[in-house]
Order: sequence, then structure tokens, then C-alpha cells
Amino acid sequence: MLRYLSTIVVVFSVFSMAVGIVPSGLSPTLVSADEEPVNPVEVQEDLQEGDVQGEAHDKEGPPLGIEEDLVIWSFVTFLLFLLVLGKFAWTPLNEGLKQREIGIRENIAAAETARLSAEKMLADHKQQLASTQDQVKEIIAEAHRDADEVRQKLMAAAQRDVEGLRQRTLEDLERAKNQAIKELFDNMSEQVAIATEHVLGRALQAEDQNRLIDEALAQLPAKG
Repeated sequence: MLRYLSTIVVVFSVFSMAVGIVPSGLSPTLVSADEEPVNPVEVQEDLQEGDVQGEAHDKEGPPLGIEEDLVIWSFVTFLLFLLVLGKFAWTPLNEGLKQREIGIRENIAAAETARLSAEKMLADHKQQLASTQDQVKEIIAEAHRDADEVRQKLMAAAQRDVEGLRQRTLEDLERAKNQAIKELFDNMSEQVAIATEHVLGRALQAEDQNRLIDEALAQLPAKG
């Protein structure tokens, strides 16, 4: 609004100067270079005549006519000029400024929307990246757990196999030992019976054979 009023004042000032609304006392008198020099005596006489005419003019009153009509018509012309300017210049200019302001606001809103969308996309990308990293970490951890579980199962199975093999080996050794001892004692019993029968000239009874075998068994750990 202030810009509009300033424009009106400037236009009015220019228009006033154009139509000649200037006080008559302020109008400069130009002297051509071709004119003859002014005689001071003639100037004095002209001034005296002017004073006389001025006194008569003051008695008759100030002339109201051409200058007042000029001011009125200048004002009316100025109003018409303002109307034409407002219709054909100011209204399109104002409309253009409004459209430009609307366009700027729309561009700002679009830029803000694009910025928010970009920030949202960036946040989603970061979230997806974090989720992917968590999934990768979980897969790696699960693989470690599976590997540990398989290793423990293999170690347990191997330990069971070793324990079973050791147990079977011990059992086989025990059976072989018992078989060897049995064969040894059977052989010893037979040899003792033969030797005794040869020495004593008679066969040993079953009780004597059992007693000799028990004594030999009692002495065997001390020897072994």
C-alpha cells in the first residue's frame, strides 16, 4: 500500500510539472542572447507603471479564471489518469505479483514436500540397512550356534564310540584273560595230577585237586 501511494505521489508530481501547475511568481524569465541590453531607465519606468497597475489590480481583486480552471482540469485529468493506470496497469501488475507470490509459495511448498520425502526415504533406507545388518548378525550367530551344536554332537558321538570301544576292548581282554587263566589252570591241574600220581603212585582225589588249585590261585597275584 505504501509503495502504491508513493507511486501516485511521484506520478502526480510529474504530471503537475508536465501540465504547468507552477506559481506564476516562480516562473523564470529567460533572456535571449539576441535581444538588446535592457536600459535601466526603461526598467524603472516599467516598474513604476507596474506598481500603478498592481494597485489598480489589487483594488479590483485577484483574477480568478484561467489558473483555477487549469488546476481543476489538471486534477480531473489526473484522476482519469489514475483510473486508467489502475485499470490497465496496476490491476494486471498486482495480479501478476499475486500470481508470482502464489508460484513462489507453491515452489516453497513443493521444495518442503520434496525435502520431507527425501528425509523419509533416507530414514527408511537407514532403517532397512539397520534391519539388514541385524538379520546378517542373527544369521551369523545362528550359524555359530549350529556349528557349536554339530561340534558338540560329533564330540559326544566320538566320545561314546571311544567309550564303547574301550568297554568292548576291556571286556574282550577280560574274557581272554579268564580264558587264558582257565586254560592255564586246567593245564596245571592236569600236570599236577600227573606229577603227583607219578610221585605218590596213586591218583589224587577231586578234593586234593581243588585244594591244590585254590592254593595256586592264591599265590598267582603275588607272582603277577
